[in-house]
Amino acid sequence: MPLPTAEDPTSRVGTHTSTTPSPSSTEALLENIYVLGHHGFLQTVPRPPSTWTRRPAAVLLVSPGPRTMEVELRDGRVVTGRVIAVASMVARRLVNRAPPLLSFNVQPLHRAFPQFRALNPPGAMALPPEPFRPFSEDFACAYRGAMGVRHVEAVFNELLTLVPDYLPPIGTPDPRLSIVLARLNEHPEATSAELAALVGCSADWLSRRFSADMGISLRDYAGWLKQRSVFSALFTRRSITELALDAGFAGASQLSSAYQRWYGRTPSASRDPGRVRVFLPEVTSKPRHAG
Repeated sequence: MPLPTAEDPTSRVGTHTSTTPSPSSTEALLENIYVLGHHGFLQTVPRPPSTWTRRPAAVLLVSPGPRTMEVELRDGRVVTGRVIAVASMVARRLVNRAPPLLSFNVQPLHRAFPQFRALNPPGAMALPPEPFRPFSEDFACAYRGAMGVRHVEAVFNELLTLVPDYLPPIGTPDPRLSIVLARLNEHPEATSAELAALVGCSADWLSRRFSADMGISLRDYAGWLKQRSVFSALFTRRSITELALDAGFAGASQLSSAYQRWYGRTPSASRDPGRVRVFLPEVTSKPRHAG
């Protein structure tokens, strides 16, 4: 099914006047997924579900209009705001009747990812909206699918330079973690014992230090590597079964269950051209879909 074309705007990041997106047209009701390589992605959500999700990515949720969001955590606490930061692997859901939103997903490879560990506990925190207001028109353009991937990536990275100013301070990560991460990215099947031997420590110490410094456990990081493999090929014509087996899942059913935990939907729903437009890194002016 052919998808609408989005023009790549020429305006600079963060320099627009405030505009609230209007989801009244058919295009505005489509979701947009801007894939930013392995470091993150932006998803625009016209009708946020109230499903529980728990994903490896840290997330910056933004309401581009005047309404606030309410994010419920597993312990019953509710975080309310127009900009909400959520740490990795935190179970949360949007309260019913949530406004349209933008979900900036910060993957573990992004340099800003460890900053979000400062949110634990409780795992989520409302940020003041004022520093993000200069991006209002950028948010509106991305929501409409009227922005190119390069521009979205510039906005994404600039937003993440603001976030640490409003989070609790964090310590410096152990430099040996960079060696561990490099090995895992090349050899996802590496065991904790092998990784510990690589950097000269015990497996227990490495596990604790990795979780403390990265904000995600070694086990969950390995799970994210599977997710990364799936996401890399999700927007192609390959079958869900093929994606599952290549990523190390037992089959399509196991992948679908995991994907629903991450995103509250099946992988087939994420590649449905009737509801989603996908912007890939090599295509900065037009959305693409293999469906």
